[in-house]
Amino acid sequence: MPKDQRDQTQSTSQANTSLDRNSSQEAFADVAGRLVRQGGPPLYQQVGDLIREKVMKRELVIGDPLPPYRDLGKICDVSEITVRRAIAELVTEGLLVSH
Repeated sequence: MPKDQRDQTQSTSQANTSLDRNSSQEAFADVAGRLVRQGGPPLYQQVGDLIREKVMKRELVIGDPLPPYRDLGKICDVSEITVRRAIAELVTEGLLVSH
């Protein structure tokens, strides 16, 4: 493949990744402030419930990537570890697939 064509393919691939990342982050734009910090279920369960809700409402569909753990943690105002645990639980339940 000629260098110019490789560069164009790589740029397109990078652009698609950004679009996927931005659109998946937009799906979580309404979650800020919805987590109960004291007296509620553990935060990882609440984050899992938010993701589950997005799937059930079809705001996330098969093939939609989730935001990176770090970004989702910032969106939800929780640690990356909390997000990892929430997603691990959903993978165990079969609601999400990890690649």
